[in-house]
Amino acid sequence: MTRIKLREQPLYEFTYTFTVQARDLSSRRHLGADAIVQMLHEAVVNLFQALGLQELDLGDGKTGIITEDTVIDFRREAFLFDTLTIETHVDEVDSSGLRMYHRMIHSDEIAALAESGLVGFDHGRREVVPIPETFNSALLRHWQQLQTAVRS
Repeated sequence: MTRIKLREQPLYEFTYTFTVQARDLSSRRHLGADAIVQMLHEAVVNLFQALGLQELDLGDGKTGIITEDTVIDFRREAFLFDTLTIETHVDEVDSSGLRMYHRMIHSDEIAALAESGLVGFDHGRREVVPIPETFNSALLRHWQQLQTAVRS
């Protein structure tokens, strides 16, 4: 059977940690795919918080973001009370959207890789719109802070 095979990115700028809860388990008693999607969403919301933005306001007061697609490449199981770290890399930012690459780590091993496409969205007008420059500026400031921290 042909599988989707996502690749690790060379750098992940954002990190968010979870503990697997009972609600996150599938009927087989391991972390469910639906829970991974929820965890990715929570990691993204926290990424926006770190940038000083919100999912519904990318800094211009009107443009939010919606997910266009998500792919998950499962690598290993995770179970109740396991600690998972989601690392995220933002790339391919252009006028219409961006890609987010996620690596989910458990006990120094990859539990899953995921990739999401996001587009700018005006919730008031209910239409796809360009990503505002305020998002790019916030992302650039974050990258510069990371570079400064690495040099220190």
